[in-house]
Amino acid sequence: MLFSIIIPAYNAASSLPETLSSIYQQTYDGYEIILINDGSADATESVCKVFCESHNNTHYVRQNNMGVYEARRKGAEISAGDYLVFVDADDSLRFDTLSILAREIDKCNPDIICFSYTRNPDYSNDPFINPALPSGIYEGDDLDEVKKCLARGKLNSIWGKAIKRNCLIDDLSNTDTKRIDFAEDFLQMIPIVDSARSVLQISDALYYYNCQNGQSATHSYKEKQLSDLTFVTSSLVKIAARWGEETERLAWKTRTEQYLYLLSINELSDNIETKKRNFVSISEALFNPSIKADVPCSTYRPDSYLLFLAAKNKHYLLSRVVIRCCEQLKLLILKILS
Repeated sequence: MLFSIIIPAYNAASSLPETLSSIYQQTYDGYEIILINDGSADATESVCKVFCESHNNTHYVRQNNMGVYEARRKGAEISAGDYLVFVDADDSLRFDTLSILAREIDKCNPDIICFSYTRNPDYSNDPFINPALPSGIYEGDDLDEVKKCLARGKLNSIWGKAIKRNCLIDDLSNTDTKRIDFAEDFLQMIPIVDSARSVLQISDALYYYNCQNGQSATHSYKEKQLSDLTFVTSSLVKIAARWGEETERLAWKTRTEQYLYLLSINELSDNIETKKRNFVSISEALFNPSIKADVPCSTYRPDSYLLFLAAKNKHYLLSRVVIRCCEQLKLLILKILS
């Protein structure tokens, strides 16, 4: 079997049928579907069981709520496919995704295939989204570009890829894990990229990312996100240091950018009465004297640099102005383009 499609699902009864439909309509047959119900309290289990009853190539597992990180690991553990394709329970695959991936595997048998995604349900081009890497195969010394791309935070989603199961073996054997709910994709991609010996980037937009999911961790701020981010970025910097001085430098900059992103999530969250306190906590973690708080890679953008200065000086009002103005500008641009 060539592909195992792993779908972690938590309270996804309303969106999961469409996700499953997109997979059932694939023009390639050599795959299995693994559904991991992560302790859902809605009708997710019923949706999964009904689908499994009519599709022999589907496996269903229910577990206590442990988070998407552990749900994906569980799916990978029981998988039988040579390649793993992770799909979130509110997203979809284009009908010919597996056929395209199988064709590329026949050509060059890469450890990882990266493909583009779109926020348009018809899989049309999204002007705000570009592939993480230029199209082509990366092997040997060229893998340095892949590692630098990950260190920049631009290869951090585990979906939008077909990954050889071999690349996850070391991670699956790691029992020293804890629950991660924020930046969990990033954490899982670090050992995968570290173990890969060939990476293929194709430009096709084969994955529909549903950005309307209100349950996403990127829609509201929770205090645990700060400790999760500290753990994930520390893991990134540790491995990036083995990849070379330049890659380590990029990882430190990405760490800063991720904390600035967390400041934005906090400000745009509904937790009005605690925003300033959270701003101080995030800023203090970013500028902890024992670690490097490097200027972000995107310093050519005035908003990133201003937010960096606001955090450094614990100037909450300035951070609010920067974040709110950027959000309004983004909404205006989207409205004009639509």
